[in-house]
Amino acid sequence: MKRNLLLLFFALSYTFVQAQVVFYVQAPSPLEGNYTLSYADVGVDWGVPDLTDPANAVLAEMAMAYDGSATADSLICEPPVISDVDGKVAVLFRGACEFGAKALACQEAGAVAVVIITYEGEVPVAMGGGAVGVDVTIPVVMITRIAGNNLRPEIEAGGTFVFIGNKVGYYENDLGLKNNDVVRAQFASNIQLLSQDDSEFDVQVGAWVTNFGSNDQTGVTLTANINLGVDNLYNEVSDPMDILSGDSAYFALPTFSQANYPLGMYEMSYTTESAATEDFPADNLFLADFRMSENTFSYAQVPDVATGPVNAQFTSAGESFGENQSCVVFQDANGSRVTPLGMTFAMSTFGEGLDGEVISIYAYEWTLQFEDLNDPAFVEISDVDLDLLSSAVYEYVGDDLSAENIYLPFEDEIELEDDVRYFFCVAFDSDVVRFGYDISKVDYGATQDVYLQAMYPNYDGQTWYVNGFGTDMVPGLAVKMVDVNAVGINEVNVASDITPYPNPARDFIQIPLRDVTGLTSIQVFDVSGKLVETLSITVTPGEVVKYDVSNLDRGIYTFGLRYANGNVSNFNVVISK
Repeated sequence: MKRNLLLLFFALSYTFVQAQVVFYVQAPSPLEGNYTLSYADVGVDWGVPDLTDPANAVLAEMAMAYDGSATADSLICEPPVISDVDGKVAVLFRGACEFGAKALACQEAGAVAVVIITYEGEVPVAMGGGAVGVDVTIPVVMITRIAGNNLRPEIEAGGTFVFIGNKVGYYENDLGLKNNDVVRAQFASNIQLLSQDDSEFDVQVGAWVTNFGSNDQTGVTLTANINLGVDNLYNEVSDPMDILSGDSAYFALPTFSQANYPLGMYEMSYTTESAATEDFPADNLFLADFRMSENTFSYAQVPDVATGPVNAQFTSAGESFGENQSCVVFQDANGSRVTPLGMTFAMSTFGEGLDGEVISIYAYEWTLQFEDLNDPAFVEISDVDLDLLSSAVYEYVGDDLSAENIYLPFEDEIELEDDVRYFFCVAFDSDVVRFGYDISKVDYGATQDVYLQAMYPNYDGQTWYVNGFGTDMVPGLAVKMVDVNAVGINEVNVASDITPYPNPARDFIQIPLRDVTGLTSIQVFDVSGKLVETLSITVTPGEVVKYDVSNLDRGIYTFGLRYANGNVSNFNVVISK
């Protein structure tokens, strides 16, 4: 699985054959943009056109396809199609019958293409044509349920157009930036304590610009901006270059660095333009935001540290040989400044329910010594090179936490060393559970080519894969890291660090009391400081106390714990109902 990273990467341009099949909702829709898709490919069970050929691209209005059945999510398993899809892209839902049968029914009703909305939480999958797929001669694609649900009201209102196909050469003047071709910060959420100044943190800046159009382009430039709130921290424009039709060029811009890095979201954008008027400007701007956080480490986007990383889709290995693990790699020259307390993750199933499912988290030291992925010393990930440092187990109770972020603390204290690689993993051994991933326009392909480091491996119970499911499938995991000195102070002066989970909560929270024994008082205060509940319990060492919060209204509450030895702990819990 190791990528072959060539020294020619930094050449200014290269000639390529690019099959850029896209599902792009057109302006003026407020939902304009590219969406994740899979598509029916030419094969023994399909008669569909080759979508990698730009001549087979479709640009048409979308229309929901209905067959008169009782289900609200029309499946088109009871032809004929009774809604007007003639000359339009027919949109329907997955389930109950073969993909080919659905597509053929829409084709016979005059549709020029078919869009199938997949199941809740599932990424678009490969589609077989079934018994009648060979009779389907129009494009058939699949999009996510999230995308389908968002687009459906617009589609039903009418007037929303979509481009489906390979747009290379479709327009005359068409520059573009692709998700996997822009360089990002190495992590989407960085720890401020590890990023004190320009000697400890910077961002390499650059991107490949592709000329998808049929015309050669002159005077092509790349502009990069980085803003923190209202302050512009970085604005650089490249020297102009010419790019032939069908070619790409890499634009390297000066490194972004600062004397210090305040907390917050750093809004990073790339824009490309040329001397010609752009025919398809929608992909000329690309965002690559990153966060400076107090204690959240993540490759996935973290729009709000209180709610945790993005989990837009859920998936796992198609064939499992035991316990599945999805991991993130951490390494820092000043890693000993922090200690990891726990991990945030989200899980889901395809309607099976999570009640009783058991999830584990692991922290490993990766003992294999190598400089980067081009180092001959790096061959593969092996279990013998992973030393377990700590773990923890979480069991779902009920099904209402599906797809919601859960925080789980490690059982043992972890001491990190400088410049040592670590794996932080979430794992399960189940046929129905799926990991959460951030696939919302985040791809670390070009970023990995610059930094040359492993990012988020996964394990199917038998084999480790250094790039997991691919650089565009970013695990929706976060690791909570705090100042190692602060942890030491807490242990001496007050009680051990207490982090309840799940948080946010609905019905209950679990409070890990690792080093507590004896009579413990729990007081709950609302945002006004009013005492709303109190409870006294006797705790045994290592106990995890389950506390019922079902009678608390929606809001933020402060829990105060007073122990038999006089020490106290406080933490906040968000109740979401």
